[in-house]
Amino acid sequence: MTFDELLELSEVDFINYDFKREIFDLRNLTYDENNPIANMILYKGNIYGSRSDCDRLPLTLEIYKSLWGNEFIFWDTKETNFVEANGETMNSFVTPYKAFYKETYNLSNPHFKEYAKLTHTVGNFIPVYAIKNKKRWFSPFNSKRYSSTYDYWDISLNQIKIILDDFENSNDSIDNFLENPFYNSSVKYAKYIFESAKWILSFNTWPKFVEKNFLQSFLENPKDLSSNPKEFWNNHFKGTVSTKDENNLIEFLIFVNKAIQERSSLIYKQLHLNNT
Repeated sequence: MTFDELLELSEVDFINYDFKREIFDLRNLTYDENNPIANMILYKGNIYGSRSDCDRLPLTLEIYKSLWGNEFIFWDTKETNFVEANGETMNSFVTPYKAFYKETYNLSNPHFKEYAKLTHTVGNFIPVYAIKNKKRWFSPFNSKRYSSTYDYWDISLNQIKIILDDFENSNDSIDNFLENPFYNSSVKYAKYIFESAKWILSFNTWPKFVEKNFLQSFLENPKDLSSNPKEFWNNHFKGTVSTKDENNLIEFLIFVNKAIQERSSLIYKQLHLNNT
């Protein structure tokens, strides 16, 4: 699908467009409309080479460019276009799938089937910081986030809010803040957060980070940009990062499915404003 074709979709179709379709077309695979979990498993088994990640396909990068352009610090160079390493999938399919599968919960649960599709819709993608070394581009945010979050986006948002609040209270420039020994401790911030801080801090404040990244639906109060991130289940920020509790997982699925769809709707509206 081209970018123009994507914009021609109705809002409902845009919200529910599964970018795994793009990979299936590249791999000559058959997409099963009625079995999103099977689609996900087939997709995971066919990730290899370039253009394998839905969050960094040429089509996805074009969306990022239209929405964010060069307004924030996405690179450590003067690069002016979005690169493959920018993309990140905010909420992972793998962690809850393993919990459901190993604990033999019902994988035909409609919330879980919906999540298998929504995981690779535009409302679950975000461009993140990328660094260029001698060989390639890579993202410290993408590559190191899993170890401290299990790819649960509420934890990432909470960690992002902490460093942005500290930055706002410091009244420092980005460079001075990052060089300040009080703030550049690996104990204070998760490693992937600190290594991506130039991108995060370029938004200056937590409310601006939320607004510019269309993240209102992931807040405790979506109408208040200064609101805290909504925990996916009780005590998630202070308790165990992952869970095998079915009630926690169902609570997560119900909330995050709705949040992803609402974010996709905001993105749809902004894309049309930017391209009319």
